[in-house]
Amino acid sequence: MKRIELATCGLVTINQAAERMSVNQMTIRNWIARDLLPVVVIPGERESYLIRERDLVRVKPPTMGRPALPAGGQRPKKGKRGVKQG
Repeated sequence: MKRIELATCGLVTINQAAERMSVNQMTIRNWIARDLLPVVVIPGERESYLIRERDLVRVKPPTMGRPALPAGGQRPKKGKRGVKQG
Protein backbone atom coordinates (compact mmCIF):
# COMPACT_ATOMS: atom_id res chain seq x y z
CA MET A 1 0.00 0.00 0.00
CA LYS A 2 1.34 3.40 -0.96
CA ARG A 3 0.95 6.06 1.73
CA ILE A 4 0.35 9.67 0.80
CA GLU A 5 1.30 12.46 3.19
CA LEU A 6 -1.58 14.81 4.04
CA ALA A 7 0.57 17.84 3.25
CA THR A 8 0.97 16.68 -0.35
CA CYS A 9 -2.84 16.72 -0.62
CA GLY A 10 -3.05 20.25 0.76
CA LEU A 11 -4.50 19.10 4.10
CA VAL A 12 -3.20 19.74 7.61
CA THR A 13 -4.23 18.59 11.06
CA ILE A 14 -5.45 20.94 13.79
CA ASN A 15 -2.05 20.77 15.49
CA GLN A 16 -0.24 21.59 12.25
CA ALA A 17 -2.64 24.45 11.58
CA ALA A 18 -2.04 25.85 15.07
CA GLU A 19 1.72 25.72 14.53
CA ARG A 20 1.46 27.49 11.19
CA MET A 21 -0.82 30.20 12.58
CA SER A 22 1.22 30.54 15.81
CA VAL A 23 -1.85 29.96 17.97
CA ASN A 24 -2.99 27.29 20.42
CA GLN A 25 -4.84 24.30 19.00
CA MET A 26 -7.89 25.31 21.08
CA THR A 27 -7.95 28.57 19.13
CA ILE A 28 -8.17 26.58 15.89
CA ARG A 29 -10.96 24.44 17.39
CA ASN A 30 -12.81 27.61 18.45
CA TRP A 31 -12.52 29.05 14.92
CA ILE A 32 -13.94 25.79 13.57
CA ALA A 33 -16.83 25.86 16.08
CA ARG A 34 -17.58 29.49 15.14
CA ASP A 35 -17.54 28.66 11.40
CA LEU A 36 -14.54 30.90 10.82
CA LEU A 37 -12.50 28.02 9.45
CA PRO A 38 -14.02 25.30 7.23
CA VAL A 39 -12.88 21.71 7.75
CA VAL A 40 -12.97 18.33 6.10
CA VAL A 41 -14.68 15.94 8.53
CA ILE A 42 -13.31 12.41 8.79
CA PRO A 43 -16.18 10.28 10.15
CA GLY A 44 -15.59 7.59 12.69
CA GLU A 45 -16.07 6.70 16.31
CA ARG A 46 -14.45 10.03 17.08
CA GLU A 47 -14.77 12.62 14.32
CA SER A 48 -11.49 14.03 13.09
CA TYR A 49 -10.95 17.27 11.25
CA LEU A 50 -8.53 18.20 8.50
CA ILE A 51 -8.03 21.71 7.25
CA ARG A 52 -7.27 22.67 3.67
CA GLU A 53 -4.13 24.78 3.48
CA ARG A 54 -5.86 27.26 1.17
CA ASP A 55 -8.56 27.82 3.84
CA LEU A 56 -5.91 28.32 6.50
CA VAL A 57 -4.30 31.05 4.40
CA ARG A 58 -7.68 32.77 3.92
CA VAL A 59 -8.89 32.66 7.54
CA LYS A 60 -9.35 36.06 9.15
CA PRO A 61 -8.80 35.59 12.87
CA PRO A 62 -11.20 37.57 15.06
CA THR A 63 -9.75 40.60 16.76
CA MET A 64 -8.95 40.44 20.44
CA GLY A 65 -10.25 42.77 23.12
CA ARG A 66 -13.13 45.19 22.91
CA PRO A 67 -15.05 45.60 19.68
CA ALA A 68 -14.25 48.63 17.58
CA LEU A 69 -16.19 51.81 18.25
CA PRO A 70 -19.15 52.47 15.97
CA ALA A 71 -19.07 55.34 13.47
CA GLY A 72 -18.89 58.60 15.39
CA GLY A 73 -16.42 57.16 17.88
CA GLN A 74 -18.73 56.88 20.89
CA ARG A 75 -20.29 53.90 22.56
CA PRO A 76 -24.04 54.04 23.18
CA LYS A 77 -24.92 55.20 26.69
CA LYS A 78 -26.23 52.59 29.07
CA GLY A 79 -29.48 53.40 30.79
CA LYS A 80 -30.72 52.37 34.21
CA ARG A 81 -32.07 48.86 34.49
CA GLY A 82 -35.59 48.53 33.22
CA VAL A 83 -35.70 52.08 31.86
CA LYS A 84 -35.64 52.51 28.10
CA GLN A 85 -33.70 55.42 26.72
CA GLY A 86 -35.01 57.31 23.94
